[in-house]
Amino acid sequence: MTATRAPVSVIIPCFRCADTIERAVRSVLAQTWPVAEIILVEDGSGDGTLDTLRALRGRLADPRLRVLALPDNGGPGVARNAGWEQATQPWLAFLDADDAWHPRKIELQLGWLQSNPEVVLCAHETTLWRENLPALSETIGDARVITFRALLFRDFIPTRSVLMRRDVPLRFGDANVAEDLLLWLDITSRSYPSRLLPVVLAYSFRPEFSAGGFSGAIWEHEKRELECFTRCYRRKSIRIFLYAAASAFSILKFLRRVLAVSGRRMA
Repeated sequence: MTATRAPVSVIIPCFRCADTIERAVRSVLAQTWPVAEIILVEDGSGDGTLDTLRALRGRLADPRLRVLALPDNGGPGVARNAGWEQATQPWLAFLDADDAWHPRKIELQLGWLQSNPEVVLCAHETTLWRENLPALSETIGDARVITFRALLFRDFIPTRSVLMRRDVPLRFGDANVAEDLLLWLDITSRSYPSRLLPVVLAYSFRPEFSAGGFSGAIWEHEKRELECFTRCYRRKSIRIFLYAAASAFSILKFLRRVLAVSGRRMA
């Protein structure tokens, strides 16, 4: 890949993440097309996380690493927005502190975007990390159009997969809403061209609705998702019948998740 740095600012919200942040950062530093900037946003952890981030920056001694400290905990959406305001590159990528990227993520995803300059938001597939994962496909395949209606019924855009233009005049939601889903809905409701690449380029290290994760409070997550639909309805992005259908389907998914988590706990 070209030696020129990719014009990408990577934003990583950091909240009580001392055990995982180095793995996440190293997966960014390992990119075959190195990114221009990495912003670690310390989200008011109050537990020494800020010292951990500063120590990591000093140990890695990479000038691309920046640490931004927020005085209070506002949640990942607020942290990402703060990083967004400080970003200097035309493209933004997002990674959570307990996730990781494939080494060729930026090379393949930004390379595809450069060949498709009309696209504003690009996502890709991700998977739960395990040993002996299949090798990365040599070809990406046909990109799928991401639509507002499809997102209403299934949020298939993990934030760790997103590469998008910095100049989009929208932001992540607050702590009372599923902040990433609301942004994807806002983007697609305004018809910004958005695509999903059928290739796995990022990893999580625990199930999405594991009991120990941020999404472990399943009912809280459900209320935030329903609030996304309510805000879209108030903004007149969605009509009443589709609003009711999306909300009802969301509640059915919630009940299924409750049963699934209960089953894992009993196993």
